[in-house]
Amino acid sequence: MFWTRKLSSNRRVRTRPKLYRLSRSGLDWIRLLLLIVGLGGGIYGAYHWIVFSDFFRLRQINVIAPTPHLTEEAIIRLSGLEMGSNLLGLRLHKVESNLKRISWVKNVRVKRNLPSGIILQVEEHHPFAILKMDESYLINREGEIFRKMRKEEQIDLPLITGFDKEALDRFPGYYRMKLKEAHSFLTALTASEEIRMRGISRLDYDLARGFTVFTREPETEIFFGKEEFEGRREELARMSRLMSESGIVYRRIDLHVAGKVFARM
Repeated sequence: MFWTRKLSSNRRVRTRPKLYRLSRSGLDWIRLLLLIVGLGGGIYGAYHWIVFSDFFRLRQINVIAPTPHLTEEAIIRLSGLEMGSNLLGLRLHKVESNLKRISWVKNVRVKRNLPSGIILQVEEHHPFAILKMDESYLINREGEIFRKMRKEEQIDLPLITGFDKEALDRFPGYYRMKLKEAHSFLTALTASEEIRMRGISRLDYDLARGFTVFTREPETEIFFGKEEFEGRREELARMSRLMSESGIVYRRIDLHVAGKVFARM
């Protein structure tokens, strides 16, 4: 049934009864509710399949470039991964966090290899020198302290001495800068063929006096001082050639005065 009402322009507009409009509105809501329920059921079914299906179960863990100090088995064990767990439910950041707790590990990258694999890419610190303070600490190629050594460990690397643990803790910014300076100096020395042939057993740092290097073969103490290291390395190269040609071994070489060399047998 329809009613009509007359407008001033003599146009007639048909209007529906209020009860009819309410019934149509209710049907629309029911359709929307059924649609939501259907979508929800589909989403739940898909989620249930993803979580409980064997298709996404972890079956394979690949370790890229196992490190010299950590075996592939150790990396997998310390990662916290469990075979058979749901691959899509794994929290990759937690796996990375587990591996970064290992002192030898520098960088970690973890990624899924769908449908059933995980790839662990682990980069290890490369030890460069041993910092001797209250205990022994390993320094990497970037000059960063990354690990405290165990007493039974035997690693053949140059020693860096002259730093105090208490001072390093109290003034970390200043003394870490000085440690970086010592690392850069040692890096430059090991690039020199003459020094590399002799081998460096120890680099001693003194806040007031500067750097002193102790070589292994022959055993020589070389005092560099605090600055102008490039010119002093050239003087040392000249002295090394002289020692090789003459067969004379100097036990102490003093290079701290620019342009002069003092040597003692």
